Amino acid sequence: MNIGSAVEANLSQGQQVQNYVDKQSDRLDKLGRKAINSLEEKREKLIKERQSLPWE
Repeated sequence: MNIGSAVEANLSQGQQVQNYVDKQSDRLDKLGRKAINSLEEKREKLIKERQSLPWE
């Protein structure tokens, strides 16, 4: 293997790693947004339940 092909292989592996990291980052962002939305829905439900409680 000459230096040129080694550099190409290294660049290719670097690009593959970057693509993997980007995909995982996107996945984590989506999961985070999904979790936040779920918590917001639960919060709103609890607020509605609290507001419907009889007050003395």
